[in-house]
Amino acid sequence: MKRVFIIAATVPFFLLLLLPEIVVPWFITIVAVLFGWIPSGLRLAQACRPTFGASFVLALALAAFIGGTHFFISWMLRNWRDQQNLPRLAEWRWKWTLCGFGIIVCSVLAISALILTTHQIYWLAKSSDPLFVDPRHERFAVTRLAMTIKSEADASNWNPSSIRKLILSNDGFVLPAEVVDPVIMDKGGKSIKAIVLVCRHPLLQSGAKLAVVRPDTTNSILPVDELSNVLASFQDGEAAPR
Repeated sequence: MKRVFIIAATVPFFLLLLLPEIVVPWFITIVAVLFGWIPSGLRLAQACRPTFGASFVLALALAAFIGGTHFFISWMLRNWRDQQNLPRLAEWRWKWTLCGFGIIVCSVLAISALILTTHQIYWLAKSSDPLFVDPRHERFAVTRLAMTIKSEADASNWNPSSIRKLILSNDGFVLPAEVVDPVIMDKGGKSIKAIVLVCRHPLLQSGAKLAVVRPDTTNSILPVDELSNVLASFQDGEAAPR
């Protein structure tokens, strides 16, 4: 038994050393599946904003429902005991009521977990989204695209027609539409103030970034929540045609 345990502990370690590109993604995926509910639960708890009034009304309604159920069952059992002449039949107890409600709650939770598990398995089987998302991937992708566009735009002296052709042409640099959307901020079509690269469908909204590419200055990488402020700072702009 000890030998089996040692083998089971050492085999994953050697696989990790020999095949890191294969083992590491699977290991990260397994950890994310097993413990991913913890950050999800924390996000749900942060999203909940119960007020005192709502909590008080909910607690009062639960107390009235449980108490009313208990007294109704007690009254019904007492009348049935008197009709059947069973004086030794015990009175209905509070712990029986609470246990009954506990069984109902646990049953509902088990049914909900089964439904959600089935839904998640079906979604994982049909969805094209990756099972595990590296929060740094999109940030690096946007940064790399911004650097590429910056170098190409500098080479064309920031000519508006050349930049639009660069972004939209199949022969030149093609922006991956599933990753980012380009927003060209120009002034009357004669000069370009900046190019804003925005993640179209970020898998992790909290870590999504946008890039601001401008002539004669370094690129800026900002949270995607700053998009409205960035667009407002340029006052006028238009989306690149598609």
